[in-house]
Amino acid sequence: SEWQDTPQPPHHFNKPKLNDAQSKAIKSILDQTGFLTWLLHGVTGSGKTEVYLNLIEKVIANHQQVLVLVPEINLTPQLEARFLARFSHEKIVILHSYLTELERLRHWQEARQGQAKIIIGTRLAVFTPIKSLGMIIIDEEHDASFKQQDGLKYHARDVALVRAQHLKIPVVLGSATPSLESWRHATQEQNKYQYLSLPKRAVDKAVMPTIKLIPSNSSKSEGLSQPLIEAIEHNLAQGQQTLIFINRRGYAPVLVCSNCGWYPSCQRCSAKLVFHQASKQLKCHHCDHSEKIIDQCSQCGNDDLISMYLAIEMQSLCFYVLAASQRQSEFSTEAGLKYFLLGAFSSGVFLLGCSFLYGITGLTNFESLAIFFAQDTQVNQTSDWFFIQIAILLIAVGFFFKLSAAPFHFWAPDVYEGAPTSVTAFFSIVPKTSILGIFIKLFFVSFFELSSLWQPCLILTGCLSLVVGAFAAFAQRKVKRLLVYSSIGHLGYMFLGLSCLSVEGLQSVLVYLILYILMTTQIFACVLSLKEAKTGQRIRYLEDFKYLSSAHPLLALAFVLNFFSMAGIPPLVGFCAKFYVFFAALGSSLYFFVAVAIFCSIVSCFYYLRFIKFMYFEKGSEILEYSVMDAQKAWIISVTSALLIYLFFFPTSIFLWAEKTSLLFFS
Repeated sequence: SEWQDTPQPPHHFNKPKLNDAQSKAIKSILDQTGFLTWLLHGVTGSGKTEVYLNLIEKVIANHQQVLVLVPEINLTPQLEARFLARFSHEKIVILHSYLTELERLRHWQEARQGQAKIIIGTRLAVFTPIKSLGMIIIDEEHDASFKQQDGLKYHARDVALVRAQHLKIPVVLGSATPSLESWRHATQEQNKYQYLSLPKRAVDKAVMPTIKLIPSNSSKSEGLSQPLIEAIEHNLAQGQQTLIFINRRGYAPVLVCSNCGWYPSCQRCSAKLVFHQASKQLKCHHCDHSEKIIDQCSQCGNDDLISMYLAIEMQSLCFYVLAASQRQSEFSTEAGLKYFLLGAFSSGVFLLGCSFLYGITGLTNFESLAIFFAQDTQVNQTSDWFFIQIAILLIAVGFFFKLSAAPFHFWAPDVYEGAPTSVTAFFSIVPKTSILGIFIKLFFVSFFELSSLWQPCLILTGCLSLVVGAFAAFAQRKVKRLLVYSSIGHLGYMFLGLSCLSVEGLQSVLVYLILYILMTTQIFACVLSLKEAKTGQRIRYLEDFKYLSSAHPLLALAFVLNFFSMAGIPPLVGFCAKFYVFFAALGSSLYFFVAVAIFCSIVSCFYYLRFIKFMYFEKGSEILEYSVMDAQKAWIISVTSALLIYLFFFPTSIFLWAEKTSLLFFS
């Protein structure tokens, strides 16, 4: 045998006497050399740990190290205390996620350099580099905690077997209830695992407990069966204690996502977190870690039509109030009322479409709907196809209303004009961004297989939005109404990118959306900066911009940069946005849509130039005096104006983010 019987240093520990089964198990393992897997099957209290300790003595005596794997962190302190009492003269380290970074590094280095003779750790410790590894012991080998379920998936027991085979060292698997695969390898497949049994308790005169199985349908009083009540009463009469194990702590043993199966696990020991309804917490019953209850699945989000509808409606309620927030103005009150009535109508249309869809499929979850339409390739030949078409059309119309896309835009000019200018700026950015994001999530995830149904609607609405945005702006004399129609036109360009149904198309939409937010922020910051010094009123009409170049030349220059960018004139970011959308659409053969978009882009240049004409070339009766611009708006205008030029030459960061985001929908 390669195991040397070198004398052990004296230490103050009385080694217990081994029984025959323990001695046989130790001798069997030590008599063999090289790689072998031993299944040590011992009942609770049979002395498996004592077998481990005797084996470790021999390994250390041979100037080698031992790796001991345990399933959970809470088992390491008691095992470490037992080992320290036995091997007080040896260096013992532990490795698990509850250690600090410095402690883990120090223990890792001591194992790697051979200073630590015994390494005790959880599943991740199986990858620890060990200078002279002589044996691997896996306690409670049946435990599911040895299996890494997320990220890099592996089973620590199987990794340990491969590592031991490579190093030609033995592996000892200990358990009172071996896993089925280990039991099969040890008892039915010859020479796979070597079977060792510890059939009785290690302590003399110890007997196994008497177990009685009481049928669950027997009479119960407050959850306790009559035989159990009698046994407890007898115990109390004898002056003894009774320990009752409840089958579950907390309201539910685990919180599981119904869509993807994800469940929250403890950050310390990877055990499942138990849901406690009374305290509204998730608790770990192994290490006492607790967390707040999460609102949605952190893996898939568990998006469905119900949560989407509620989110849109809660958002819309805030918008109704904001639109009517200027109570002294009848225009603001009218804007809030119109927004509320037409918003409620669009919500009803949207909800009707969702109801049709649920009635046909019985599903509301985004992923489930996507799987349903992907698997049912003959859905267009079923009797439900007509109602599916109606459902998709109603949902799309609901979104088009919310986005104020033509021909469902008629409410937007009055609402945007009547609302305070700061609220109009908010409406031009936040609702469009959020609703467009939900639209992309729903149609590019759940309804992508039905793209032949909704793509023509998107193309038609996009073309109408471009035409309305380009030509209706010519008739506008008020600044905010002109900007409303400009935003409708920009929505048409975004619909052009979405109609491509490709990664490039979606990427172009995301780029356009970011640049649209930038340009809209700048233009409204400029408009909000203009107040007449005498009256304190904001500028409302285009005619009021006469001689702005003389009264406020820097602000006029900021307007020029923004309008040239919106028109798509280089070297400004608007050119990049439109070019990328056109490029993606041409790659998807949307030639007619591109032709309409280019024509409308040319037309829109004229009303942007008309704006510039008022600032530089129109002569007014007198030059208006404007109030001093505050520092906050000055900074916003300065930064956004610089970005309009900078991002034309260095757009890489935005393009990379848009590409990564769009790939998520097509992976």
